[in-house]
Amino acid sequence: MSYVLLAIRGAVQVSGIRECYSRQFFCFFTLRRLMMKIRLVTTLGAVAIMGCLAGISHGTTIGFVGATFVNGNLPAGYGSNISGDGIGWTTTDGTGATPDVTLNWPAGPGDWEYHNSPNFSAVESLNVGGVNSLGFEWDDNTAGTTNSVSQTQSGPLQIDFSVPAGIQFVLNSLDIGNAADLSAAEGPYGINLNLVDSGGVSVWSYDTPLFGANEAESVIIGFTGAPGEDYTLNFTRIDDGTPTEIVYWRTGLDNLSFSQITIPEPSSMILGALASLGLLAARKR
Repeated sequence: MSYVLLAIRGAVQVSGIRECYSRQFFCFFTLRRLMMKIRLVTTLGAVAIMGCLAGISHGTTIGFVGATFVNGNLPAGYGSNISGDGIGWTTTDGTGATPDVTLNWPAGPGDWEYHNSPNFSAVESLNVGGVNSLGFEWDDNTAGTTNSVSQTQSGPLQIDFSVPAGIQFVLNSLDIGNAADLSAAEGPYGINLNLVDSGGVSVWSYDTPLFGANEAESVIIGFTGAPGEDYTLNFTRIDDGTPTEIVYWRTGLDNLSFSQITIPEPSSMILGALASLGLLAARKR
């Protein structure tokens, strides 16, 4: 009889242990599923919010073909509010471009002019764009023969970029250099590029090499501005220190590349988060 009782008691103990382990496993499994759901919601929400914060980016590159007549000053608003490919410029996707970026090419003390002389082959040959998606020639594709650039014969100069609230201005790159007919008495000389905000504070600066005749450089900038902030790119001559040097500019600018980023409204971010929750609910069903 005592052996039977001992056997029953042992079975009850084993059963209790199994039940305890079973409950612990159920609790652990339930907690694990809950943590996975929390991580999923967090990840999806973060992806949605980051996607909204990244905004929508478009880009424009100006090659200056047909900007105006040869040696004529660029129109003050040339390249402003570009909504797609056109004569003299191209967009990165052919549709979006920079519709909210307004440019200003102020005259005096230096002037931005249009030129297509073969003397600017060094600048043009750095990046030859050719024909865009609409069949327009936006950047001269006959480098060494005719080269469409914006030139200047005096300075200093500047280009103004203005954007409304909710838009970030991005300055990507440009090509710059001196003409082939630059004389020894006129150079070599370089250019200081200085980007300032609306308060005159420098946010990016670069000194080119001292260019001799027919020398040029592609300058990668990669600057992204603050939302709604306007910027001005200043061009100042850097002389080589020769006292008798003639201060006469023979500089060409080509392939001016800039972009805009559209910052979504807060409501768009909320919709993105709600979409993530909806996806989670669909997965649960």
